[in-house]
Amino acid sequence: MTAEASQDRLFDPRSADPRPLHERLKQHLRWQILSGQIKERVEGEIELAARLGISRGPIQQAIGALVNEGLLTRRRGRGTFVNQDRVDKYYLEISSFTGTMKAQGHAPTVRIIAFYREDPAPELAAALKLEPGEEVFVYKRSVLLEDVPVVMTVSTIPTKRVPDLLISEADSSLYAILRARGSTPIHVNDVYEAAGADAADAEALGIAEGTPLLQVTRLARDQTGDPIEHAVSRFVFGKLTVDISPLSEFLDQQFQSGHMSQSLWHHQVGHQYVVPKRGKSPP
Repeated sequence: MTAEASQDRLFDPRSADPRPLHERLKQHLRWQILSGQIKERVEGEIELAARLGISRGPIQQAIGALVNEGLLTRRRGRGTFVNQDRVDKYYLEISSFTGTMKAQGHAPTVRIIAFYREDPAPELAAALKLEPGEEVFVYKRSVLLEDVPVVMTVSTIPTKRVPDLLISEADSSLYAILRARGSTPIHVNDVYEAAGADAADAEALGIAEGTPLLQVTRLARDQTGDPIEHAVSRFVFGKLTVDISPLSEFLDQQFQSGHMSQSLWHHQVGHQYVVPKRGKSPP
């Protein structure tokens, strides 16, 4: 199987997916661009049509939409290329917590607590879609702002997805490490809830047991659609913001046609990090 065929194994033009073919192809190409599978020049329309077994029309629509998004740029006489600047900005929007802190102008430092592999508990194995006997990497660390710990995170990553994973540079974003190994987080689901600090939190964050914390439980999926990380983060300092806006015109049309049953409103939840003041107790 060629590299191109391997990359396209997730795209089936004959799928029962009700979305238009050009829309499905656009999403597929976006995943390939953001995951680094398409690094520079996009394959020509004729070659792409021949390999996928579809006409050039949907390909032209999909590529045109990605050009309008800014992920691709056309160069006269040379072809269509990835706009790396836009790709980099995208990762300020979908990022690890450390990457988001940097995007907000902070200079976080990471303190590695532990990194090892183990057999996951049944509930965790189910969340990560693991078979019996498959292991996970466990990465525990605290993140500091101005030398004050603000969050403690425990991430679990399936070893089968990144068997060579090694975390030794404490100031690196986990998602940057995963992306460099060909597994890019594309979609994350975060659950926010209140929690009380346990003994591990107290030691990592320098607080008393029982201190109120904000807990964020995350399940991240990469370009294949499979889970790549389960993480539990406990924050001492921070503020949540929620931005509510209408869904895109396309999703609105799909809803009205009966293809979707979700809300017509998109809720964007953001976590704003607050630099702690020295000598002050958390609010």
